Amino acid sequence: KNGLGYFNSIYKHSVFCPVLPGDSPPQKRFFDVIIMGCIPVVLAFETDMTSQSKTSWHSPGGFPVEFSYPFAKHSNSIGTESEIDYDSFVVQVKEVGEMRETLEKLLRNHTEIQRLQLNLMKNAQYFLYGMGDDRHLHEDAFAKILQSLEMYSSLLQK
Repeated sequence: KNGLGYFNSIYKHSVFCPVLPGDSPPQKRFFDVIIMGCIPVVLAFETDMTSQSKTSWHSPGGFPVEFSYPFAKHSNSIGTESEIDYDSFVVQVKEVGEMRETLEKLLRNHTEIQRLQLNLMKNAQYFLYGMGDDRHLHEDAFAKILQSLEMYSSLLQK
């Protein structure tokens, strides 16, 4: 199999997908696993930067989640009613060594898995761009960008 098809198949058939840090804070694979319906599992590092979350998914002392991921809660990049609450569908662990234990515990909690999956499904559309005949039926990434621009424009007019 080619690489892309192989990983897409794995993501589609997995409940959890580890998304370890890479070169930059928002990793493409983070959004790939969301679009495929797999719950992202990230390493949560403390950050020294002033932020609401005090958490970076990139590196110790790195950029906080709300400064790194699009439309994040407390990012002030979009109206509060349109923010994405990543905590509602992302599993965070403090170190790689605790990942297995955390996921095994979650696998025994079907209610929590269902909650994570429902929130993931609710937000996955915001990482896609509608291109087909149904492109205007659902709010997508482009709609979120327009909402963000609208908010920014209104702030400039004040």
